[in-house]
Amino acid sequence: MPLERPMQRTRWSRSEVELDLGRYELRRQGRRIKLEKKPMELLIFLVSRRDQLVSRQEIVGKLWGSDLFIDTEPNINNIVRKIRAALGDDSAKPRFLETVVGKGYRFVGPVRVMDARFPQSDFGPLGVRAVGPEKTGGWSERSSLAVLPLMLLSKATDDYGVCLGFADALVVRLGNLPGVDVLPTSAVLNVSAEATPVEAASRLGVRFIVRGGIQTSKGLWRLSLEMFDTHLQRVCFTRKRDLDVNHLSDLEDEIAKQIAMALNRPLGPATIQRSPRYSNDPMAYAEFMRGYKLSSSGNPAMLEEAARHLSNAVARDPAFSLAHAVLSVVCATRHFELDPTSEWLEKAEFHCRRALELQPDLPEGHGAGAFLLWGPSKNFQHLEAISELKRAVALQNNQPQAYNRLGTILAHIGCSSMPVKCMSGRGHFIPGKLLVTASCKCTFGIRNTIPRARRSKLGAPRTQRTSIQSTLLFNWR
Repeated sequence: MPLERPMQRTRWSRSEVELDLGRYELRRQGRRIKLEKKPMELLIFLVSRRDQLVSRQEIVGKLWGSDLFIDTEPNINNIVRKIRAALGDDSAKPRFLETVVGKGYRFVGPVRVMDARFPQSDFGPLGVRAVGPEKTGGWSERSSLAVLPLMLLSKATDDYGVCLGFADALVVRLGNLPGVDVLPTSAVLNVSAEATPVEAASRLGVRFIVRGGIQTSKGLWRLSLEMFDTHLQRVCFTRKRDLDVNHLSDLEDEIAKQIAMALNRPLGPATIQRSPRYSNDPMAYAEFMRGYKLSSSGNPAMLEEAARHLSNAVARDPAFSLAHAVLSVVCATRHFELDPTSEWLEKAEFHCRRALELQPDLPEGHGAGAFLLWGPSKNFQHLEAISELKRAVALQNNQPQAYNRLGTILAHIGCSSMPVKCMSGRGHFIPGKLLVTASCKCTFGIRNTIPRARRSKLGAPRTQRTSIQSTLLFNWR
């Protein structure tokens, strides 16, 4: 909107205020008045809406885009005070800036606006073209969503695992939403915390980004959360509330239901709530989250450190079933890929068995069981492993490792078309990647497998020296 100006006069008083957009400065009586960036931006915005009410929400959108990571009320009040001080205005008897109580502000004073003396780009400020709503057919179509780990906004150095754990809990609760592909936590761990919602969505190949932050002050925690729709270029859900780290489960359920409602998708009853997913012991919870993050990094060198943190978690809380399941996979991966001694295999079998004893319907527990069943120590029991994997994905749909292992087994037994279809489905959870993890590779027995592999879409085999001499490893392309 072009800036409005008072009626031109042949002579103007030196007491008038000048707003020079080209020099980005404010002058009063011909003298430059120092004004910080945010107050200057708000002043320009208010002047551009001369004599109109500008709501506080519009100010938030203009200055910060959203109020997710800041407490806007005191910030706006502080910025308005700085503008009034620069203008020499009085809030009790305003000549320039009126307050509309409970609504916002209105600029009413005389000001001489001097335009910038250069043409604006066709792309608008900063070379960004405005994006309008696309013909997406609404939210009734299949969509995709990623939940980013929360940001720790205060000066605290340890979040006790809450930033990652809260995001993971939402991923689990939203994972079976009909018509929505929810990326697993492992897919978002490498997204920069500084990335904008559009940048994060572009990298991950999703439409919706759920992000948020935690502020701590004097022992109190406060959660800020929003969901951004990159197709409509707007925030479609936002929530702020106090956070009790000792009662996270109820809040996670509440937020998941609200996100599902915003997506117009029914959130079915929880399928894995016979016992809590996470430990109530804060130290066990924090240790688990450290190990879980390392185990999801895809870096084999991190497995030993991941195992140490996860072992600490189950030592603190022996009934922590999820920690047992993840530790089982870490130990099995280390045994199969790095250290073929029986110690790691025995640990993997113990923790898998313990996880399912504690929580028979734990998806990760069944995935860990399948990992062990389809291995040399169990003589590659493919039927039993397939049964476990099917149960795992029925309980929790967005498990890329389960799809990965299922495709591996199907390829091994000669179902050349089924693994490609299975991995294509998995592509919803790791956009742009059919199968790319360090610890999961498709394994084929030497006999009668190379012709099948060549007829399928698996690409050329490559040999790898392992303790199992009769295997070939294939990379999916």
